[in-house]
Amino acid sequence: MPDGQQWAMSIHRIAIPGADLREMETLVVEGEEAHHALRVRRLQRGQVVEVLNGRGSVALARITSVEKLARRGGWQMALTVDHVRTVPPIEPRIEVCSEPPKGHELEHMIDQLSQIGVARWSPLACERSEVEPRAGKMERLRRIAQEASKQCGRAWFMEIGERVPFEEALRSEGHERVIVCHMSGRAWGGCGSAERIRLLIGPVGDLSENELALAREAGAEIRVFGPLTMRIETACCAASAVVMAGALATHGATRE
Repeated sequence: MPDGQQWAMSIHRIAIPGADLREMETLVVEGEEAHHALRVRRLQRGQVVEVLNGRGSVALARITSVEKLARRGGWQMALTVDHVRTVPPIEPRIEVCSEPPKGHELEHMIDQLSQIGVARWSPLACERSEVEPRAGKMERLRRIAQEASKQCGRAWFMEIGERVPFEEALRSEGHERVIVCHMSGRAWGGCGSAERIRLLIGPVGDLSENELALAREAGAEIRVFGPLTMRIETACCAASAVVMAGALATHGATRE
């Protein structure tokens, strides 16, 4: 096993999404990841980095060579993999479906949800929805989730899902609870034995009476996570943190 200090939070992390780290003895890193490591962090040959593939594999690797790419510009570094560990996903799996906040608040929210441990965020289409992120924005959100994972050491990157209609988001399967966050609901009482929890947060104009009726008919729970009306981004993060903290306190939720 590697020395405990090598797994310290201060270690520089590199993301190589989808890489099969258990089958690779050496890695070649270029582009922004190499530039940040070599020119911003000033890492040198022989130093240890942590490599995340976003799918549960975390590797300790040493920088074995550094090269300036004259033709293409930028930098390249080679890594030798010393050790790989496999980390299970965080449980319970929390999925958040919400109206996207406007402006930069959406990006800030994605960063925070990733640090809280949310497994997936998807835009929610409601009767009073006003915002629908374009494809370019969605791709940027995926990059933000990846960067947040590097910062907090997540072995599984938070997923960014496609836009989902409210009625479809109400459907549940197996050990899954669907929670509609609304001021008319009862206080959150804990996640129980649920393996998956989906939180639904409506738009600025609130959910319609028709949507609340659909939620009740579908068997969704209407819950409140605070005494005051919150902004979308605040409600998403607050509800997610309350659920995650409760799971840790009650059942010892899986920790990455």
